[in-house]
Amino acid sequence: MADVLSDMVHASQVTILHVEDDPTTRYVIGRILHHEGFTLREAATGAEGLRLVKERPDLVILDVQLP
Repeated sequence: MADVLSDMVHASQVTILHVEDDPTTRYVIGRILHHEGFTLREAATGAEGLRLVKERPDLVILDVQLP
């Protein structure tokens, strides 16, 4: 088990792009991810999300019902 834990990436080394048009949802999810130590990038529109994805985040959390 110790070998598995030693191979895990620390949360601060993981960049997450969160694309969400609802400011309340974006805030809540952002606070949770920030509290867990992730590096967070946020976008309020699909266009902004496409611009930020060029920075190659490790994970994208995408609102599938963007206008």
